[in-house]
Amino acid sequence: NMLRLSRFLLNHNHAGRIGDVPDYVKIGGRRNHEVIHLTSSSSPIIQECLDLRDSARYRRMKNSFFLDGRNSIRDLSKHTKPRFIFTTEANDKDFGEIDCSKKYIISQNLLQMISSHENPDGIAAVFPLPEHLIRKPITQQKGTSSERLPLESPLKDKKWIIAINRIQDPGNVGNLFRTAACLNWQGIFLLEGSCDPLNSKALRAAAGATFHVPYQYGNWNDLERFCKDNQVPAIVADMQGSSMQDLTKETQQGLVLVLSNEGNGAADVPKTFPHKRVSINMSASPVNSLNVTVAGGILMHHFRR
Repeated sequence: NMLRLSRFLLNHNHAGRIGDVPDYVKIGGRRNHEVIHLTSSSSPIIQECLDLRDSARYRRMKNSFFLDGRNSIRDLSKHTKPRFIFTTEANDKDFGEIDCSKKYIISQNLLQMISSHENPDGIAAVFPLPEHLIRKPITQQKGTSSERLPLESPLKDKKWIIAINRIQDPGNVGNLFRTAACLNWQGIFLLEGSCDPLNSKALRAAAGATFHVPYQYGNWNDLERFCKDNQVPAIVADMQGSSMQDLTKETQQGLVLVLSNEGNGAADVPKTFPHKRVSINMSASPVNSLNVTVAGGILMHHFRR
């Protein structure tokens, strides 16, 4: 064993820093994955987790996302194999059923460092992005590079859709996913400028709904095309809209319900975008506005019942 460890130390560099002694020791594997003890907070794999946790751009670049919380990880790992997981020596035995390529055994302090929770519950993981969200490069006529999603939309043929318009608070986005899942809406369309639903705070607020509600990104032209192709009207939530009851009949076969951020409201909805507007009657109340997740829940329940 000492000879094997000596060879390991001689033959492995610390993630590309030539000549350094590694800050991890490979100790074998279970269920076809490596088990590695990791001790340094400066390890590149720790930095990668922090970047995946905090940066939507980095998540798209790496086609991966960071997730913590034992219930969420157990739920998702039933359908998607994590690329690697992090746990402590004390908690390792609790997660033996989770298959992955690599398992890092780290200290409680390191787990606290990478976690989005104040009190992490023993595990964190990195998962691959869902296939339909992986952006593929295309070459335009002028030779410039761009990105787009695969042509097959995860929302194809669906009739009950929430469109999130520039809502940037991760808690609100996560709660809208959760409400949509609970009230049997079929998907979510994220307009440009909205918070990434794979943001760690959004994932926590969604309580697992992010992995059960299909969603896609796009702009107003994409949304208009979706409404036309799926033959559903667009209804925009607004303080000056029609009553919910007035729009019930024309939305019986489906609709796209557009919910906007609380700062600008529906002010940035293009005039050329075909839609009607709906409001919630609050005439008898001294308060004239609702949080977008509360308003969204009321509207989702009314139109989907």
